[in-house]
Order: sequence, then C-alpha cells, then structure tokens
Amino acid sequence: MLDTGSDDGTPGIIAIAAAGGAFPRVVADQIEFRGFGETWQAALDRVSADWALCIAADEELSPALREHLRGLKADGGLGRHDGWVLHRVNTVLGRRMRARCLARDHTLRLVRRGRARFTPSLVHESLQLAPGATTGRIEAPLLHAAMDDWRAYLRKVDHYTTLDAQGDKYRFRWWHLLTTGPATFWRQYVMRTGFVDGWPGFVWSATSAIGAVMRDWKLLRRTRGHVDAAPHGG
Repeated sequence: MLDTGSDDGTPGIIAIAAAGGAFPRVVADQIEFRGFGETWQAALDRVSADWALCIAADEELSPALREHLRGLKADGGLGRHDGWVLHRVNTVLGRRMRARCLARDHTLRLVRRGRARFTPSLVHESLQLAPGATTGRIEAPLLHAAMDDWRAYLRKVDHYTTLDAQGDKYRFRWWHLLTTGPATFWRQYVMRTGFVDGWPGFVWSATSAIGAVMRDWKLLRRTRGHVDAAPHGG
C-alpha cells in the first residue's frame, strides 16, 4: 500500500492488519504527493507480480469482470497481450450513464509488469504501454462511481483544478474564462448527449462547467502571483 498523506489513519490500520496476519504481503509505504501520475507510477514500481491491475478507490470489479479475468488467467489467455483495456461503466447520482461522454469509456488498466508506465501528469494521468506492446479489450464492466454525492465530488473538482492550474498544460486567457462555462456545458450536455441521462446528466454537465471556470479562475490567480495550496494527497 502506498500512502501520500492521508489523515484517516489508513497506514496504521493496514500495519496492524498486516502484523496480525490479515494482509501478510502488504507493506504500508508513505511518500510525498507530487501529483497523480508520479504517485501511480510509484505504486506500479512496487508491484512484484507478473501483472498489475490499476483501479482507483471509486472503482470496483463487477462479478462478470472478476470471472472473466479468472478465466483468462486459468486458460493462459491473459498472456496474449501486454495490456488489457477495460470497459468502465460510470454512475452519477446512482444512475448508470448512457451519455456518449461517459458510456463509451474504455481505459487501459491491466498491464504486464515492466511494459507500461504512467504519464507524469499532476492530474488526468494515463497509463501507456511500451512501444510494440499489444492490447486486448474486455467488455465485462469495471464499475466507477463517478459521482455519488455532489458536494464530495465538488471537493474533488476543487482538488483537480488546483493541480491543473499548477501544471504547464493550460495558459490563462480572458476570453476563455468568459466563455468556458457555457461552452463546457454545451459540449457535455448537448454534443456529448448528457441530456439523455435526465437530472444526473444535467448535474454532471453543469459541474463540468463549474470545474472549467474554477480552473481558469485559479490560472488567473496564478498569473497575479497568488498560489493556491497544493493538495497533500489523491
């Protein structure tokens, strides 16, 4: 287990459980949080098994995916590729989303050790395979609780936009600050068909617009010498 500054006592609990034999192979390491990309890579570097399955705290394997992976491992099919792309099923406020922006979500999560690395992005990192590596696709769902509680999700957006503003990907532009809210909502709700998901689709689209404005506002603060506090962990 890799901890980047949690304040809920998680490392101590894991250490106690490991000492008691519940998780004999788990070691609780602590590192400084330098962004999601570096944190994920640090965890991947600690993997000693042949394969690494990379999932976040708000994701879980569906029963169908568990069975499919067991079958691949049992019949030797897992080794046909160096990485496997999973179909991530997103839920927002309890609804399985059908909008194009969330329903067509496929992400590389299962990789052969030594054949993939995470990009070093502060946020919105991705897992990338080595040149020449091959990928397979699994349609059994990886379940993702994208937004269970709006206030909790908004805190996450605040976290992510602070990291966005600290990186080098975005530059502040006045015209963008003035237009990004409506443009983002239109893109999510209309062009990416968020409207098909009713109220959850509206909330998702509106919150995406709020996040875009928050990011640009923090970029403005940065250009004026204000530095928002960096998050301690993921």
